[in-house]
Amino acid sequence: MKKSIFKIMALLFVALFSSAVLSSCSDDDEPSGDALKERLQGTWNFSKMKIKVADQTFVVGIDELKQASDADYIVDEVLSFNGDKVNGQYYEIKGNKILLPYYDGQDWWGEVSFSGSQLVLYYDITAEGIRVQEWAYYEPATRSASFIPAQGNAALIPNSFSFVLK
Repeated sequence: MKKSIFKIMALLFVALFSSAVLSSCSDDDEPSGDALKERLQGTWNFSKMKIKVADQTFVVGIDELKQASDADYIVDEVLSFNGDKVNGQYYEIKGNKILLPYYDGQDWWGEVSFSGSQLVLYYDITAEGIRVQEWAYYEPATRSASFIPAQGNAALIPNSFSFVLK
């Protein structure tokens, strides 16, 4: 009888320990709210974008994005976060999602995550019946909360854009 109680207690301990270890390794460790705001502070440089549309995936840099979109400005090459502003304009945070100022009219909330030292913004957008998923990758340029915001070209971002597949 003592052995079976000991086995049950040992199994219970292993189960509790395993669930604690597994939950501590989950993706829920991504910052959100004020912790996300703090982690974003500084300047981030665009490195690449992964785009998935119609079951095809493309990885492109800024030059390819500009060329493929026929737009002068489709993505921020630099994101400079300083308090409640990015590139001098206010942004919003809800949980682990961010609404950049020029996507406000479309209500495009980007899910924020970090892969190593990279900032990743994920968008899942359906426009004109077509689902487009995109991941924008940024590398840290500075990690300081005190800097002069870059004068971005946010005014040049079109209200809507389309991808031309050739």
